[in-house]
Amino acid sequence: MYKRHRYQINGIVIGGVLTIINTLIIQNVTGWGYYLSWLLSINIITFAMFGMDKSMAKGGMVRIPEIVLHIFTLAGGVIGQLLGRALFHHKTNVKAHPSFLIVPIISLILNGGLLFWIYGR
Repeated sequence: MYKRHRYQINGIVIGGVLTIINTLIIQNVTGWGYYLSWLLSINIITFAMFGMDKSMAKGGMVRIPEIVLHIFTLAGGVIGQLLGRALFHHKTNVKAHPSFLIVPIISLILNGGLLFWIYGR
């Protein structure tokens, strides 16, 4: 259990740091607001995580825990998650992985509401 917990924390920390750095770069280059820059960045990182996890699954390597993939989806990476699932054919069996259908819906509602609250007024 300790090993699994360590991989969860490592995935969140590494992905989070990469997302923050990428967000700052995007914001400085484009001049977009931080939230739009965050959304682009988190989607890129989430997409990459799905590709990496699929590659690791094929190679029999240690995988990215599902909870980490869900956290990045909920943090705004829903488009990256959907594209990653479609392109890499990863976690697409809804019967085996129903949470990969439910979490994006929740993320769309949360992040759509936040987008409207920030930019729609």
